[in-house]
Amino acid sequence: MIENTPENRQTITGYLESTNEDTFIDEFITPFYSSHGYYLYRINSHGPGEGGKDLIFYRNVPIFYDNEYIAIQAKAQSITTSNVVEIVSQLTRALYLPFSTKSGNGTTMANYAILINARKINNEANDTICSFISKNPNIKILAQENVCELIIKTGIAPSILLEKLSKYIDNNEDSSTEDRHVLSILLNNNSQDIELLFNVQLQVLKTVISDKIKGLVIEYIFNYWDNDPTWSGTVKPMKWLNKYFDFIQPPQYNKLMKVFNELTSLTPSFAAQSDTYSISRKITTTMVKSFLDEFIRHCCVLVLYYKNNTDISILLGLLKNLKNDDELGEQYRNLVNDILNLYNNGPKNAKQSYINVMHHLGNDIDNDN
Repeated sequence: MIENTPENRQTITGYLESTNEDTFIDEFITPFYSSHGYYLYRINSHGPGEGGKDLIFYRNVPIFYDNEYIAIQAKAQSITTSNVVEIVSQLTRALYLPFSTKSGNGTTMANYAILINARKINNEANDTICSFISKNPNIKILAQENVCELIIKTGIAPSILLEKLSKYIDNNEDSSTEDRHVLSILLNNNSQDIELLFNVQLQVLKTVISDKIKGLVIEYIFNYWDNDPTWSGTVKPMKWLNKYFDFIQPPQYNKLMKVFNELTSLTPSFAAQSDTYSISRKITTTMVKSFLDEFIRHCCVLVLYYKNNTDISILLGLLKNLKNDDELGEQYRNLVNDILNLYNNGPKNAKQSYINVMHHLGNDIDNDN
């Protein structure tokens, strides 16, 4: 995985400043979408007739029994007030103009239109585009700084660039063959290799790879989830996290709050639900103490507003364990006790507990009410 350093950012920015549009498409855009389960549906030649679409990607979304289409407007040019109106026009056409299906029987339309630019967007042009897309939630913008972040997170870039970037682990003699094998697959981010790694190979290699590589596996899982937090996009990372839960390193415990958010969501991924429950039951109070403030705040909200949510029993069990934890400070123990009182008695019968919890949430209330 690529280190997030100023030197790496400068190197990536230099690459983005020097690349042209066609190379940018071949070396970043197409590999990036392919690695996230999208298939290239069409490449349009530049000029009239492209309808604002340089490329069209698609993937099947099982829960909709349908395909999702993404129209890409690729750019390798600075966007300023002089050309921003034309850019907005192209994005509008990309989203709203239909395109012919592969079978030739009728047309369909893009679900999303995305501008991906290798160059910078100046402040005035950015304000214009942001004002436009605020009224068009299915239009997205990825500027140079966003592309830079994605390269660092995913490792998707041409080999000539990757060779110049520092990694978390070097392929040196101190790294085992197994470590180098896993690292290589994570960095290349090829969807078929990733599937094979997580579904088969890691189960065999988990006793011989280093803790550092295990930590990178966990980083990859959460990055994968961050890139697609939809219902369908939650399924694989939850399955992998459940399978390799013991790979989690202490500095990564705070990432587990995301699992609790999914567990108690009002709109959870039902396809991932069994793994979500399984992971949640594995989380210990020691892990929770790494993100204690966020956990307590989350429990406060759930108890105060969503008491009937049946998915909070796991969190209540952790609160009870925290209450009896000798290492927990008195202030936190009292707050945990307040939340449990609220759950058991309700605000009317636990007025002071209610006041304490609300103050912890940062909400001022009238103590006389």
